[in-house]
Amino acid sequence: MRDLELKILKEFDDLQDYLLLWGDIVDKKIVEILNANSLGNEIKIFPISRLKEKKSFLSKALWRNKNYINPILEVEDKIGTRVVLLKSDDIKPASDFLLNSKNWKAKITKDLRASIEGKPKEFDYQSMHLVVCPNPNDKRFKKKIIPLLTCEIQIRTLLQHAFAEVSHDSTYKGLYTNDVEIIRNLAKSMALMEATDDYFCAIFKMMTDGRKKYKNYINELTTIFLKYKPKYKKENLDVELTGIIFELLKERDVSITDIQEFTKKNEAEIGEAIKRNNTSLFQQPVILLIRYYMSKSKSFLREKWAFSDESLNEVFNGFGFSTSSE
Repeated sequence: MRDLELKILKEFDDLQDYLLLWGDIVDKKIVEILNANSLGNEIKIFPISRLKEKKSFLSKALWRNKNYINPILEVEDKIGTRVVLLKSDDIKPASDFLLNSKNWKAKITKDLRASIEGKPKEFDYQSMHLVVCPNPNDKRFKKKIIPLLTCEIQIRTLLQHAFAEVSHDSTYKGLYTNDVEIIRNLAKSMALMEATDDYFCAIFKMMTDGRKKYKNYINELTTIFLKYKPKYKKENLDVELTGIIFELLKERDVSITDIQEFTKKNEAEIGEAIKRNNTSLFQQPVILLIRYYMSKSKSFLREKWAFSDESLNEVFNGFGFSTSSE
């Protein structure tokens, strides 16, 4: 048995430099692929590949009841990495993009949804697992070692990652595997995490729906504003300030058509006011909404104004109005 152990470890040692190189490539490609598919902002912990410890590799190769014939080929997590996303709704699209990438050969080894459906009464640590290895024609590696360069990618949410940090090393593979009380508490915590994730997904869906509405609104408002300030660039939008002013729309809605008609009737006066004022509000498209409220109801604007009285006076004066009268 000692000779077999030495043989397995020798094969693993000989492969380590190639595994480390492949792991680094995989880390970079994961980020590149997710960025290219509008999921880069959802990455909360970036991938950093780690080589399997020799003791762990040997244990898996010989003592895990796997009956490996060729461990250096069949143990597929010789090096592994993980990408942690915000919520579970991101996992499936992320895994699809990675699975279908032309940068490697890939397969699913643990499907999150299938695991849940297969054991619907159990709340357990879940994540999506993929294994990737270089394409057969990858010139960076010798052809004979390409099938051996398997890297496991785990795709998790932040909540799943927190659960894994608490449970994986200490419980599932550690000293507390048979501690019923700990296992029960872990199951309860996972149930709560799954419920929390459901709420997170619902919240983000509502936010996305609302964001779409206001994004369209600000795009239309910007189009009107460009008539008065042609050099304005959309990247100069003050998102926080605009969001605060948009709170007024919840209580007194104003359509873009209303603003279009209003600005058309008052084009010269509005254009002159915007041209001669350099204060921050006059540099933002939302000034047109403020001007509309000024015309329709000064009292509403005064009552709901979220900034200082001085700033409101500056806006009124900028348009030649007094704040004292309706």
